[in-house]
Amino acid sequence: MSDKPLRDAVRRLKFRVLIIGRANAGKTSILQRVCETTESPKIYRVSGGRREEVASCLCGNHDIEDELIFTNHEGYVFHDSCGFEAGNEDELRAVQDFVHRKVTERRLRDRLHAIWCVTSVIANSWDW
Repeated sequence: MSDKPLRDAVRRLKFRVLIIGRANAGKTSILQRVCETTESPKIYRVSGGRREEVASCLCGNHDIEDELIFTNHEGYVFHDSCGFEAGNEDELRAVQDFVHRKVTERRLRDRLHAIWCVTSVIANSWDW
C-alpha cells in the first residue's frame, strides 16, 4: 500500500497559529525571525468563502480573521490579535470569539492549533 496519498494530504494541511500581544510588541518581527525572513507576510482576507490577497502594507492594521502567510513557510497560517491591550473588552471578546470558532471548525486545516502569547521584558531594569 502506497503512502503517497497520506503524504499529499499532509502537505495540504495548514498549521494555524494565533499570536497575541500588545500593539507594537514585535509580533510580526518575531514571526519573521521564526520564518527566517525579513519580508512581510502576504495577508489574505477570507470572506464569504473567498480568499483574496490584500496589500501587505496593512501589517498592523488588519483583522484577526486575516491570514498572514510567509512565502517560505506556506504550511503555517498566522493570525494577529491586532494589539491585545489590558482593559479593552471589545478586543478580548473578538479574540475569545475567534478562538472558540476556530477550535470548533469541522476541517482540521481550518482549526486553530496553537496560541502564542508575546510579552515584552524591559532588559534595562535588571543589572545583568
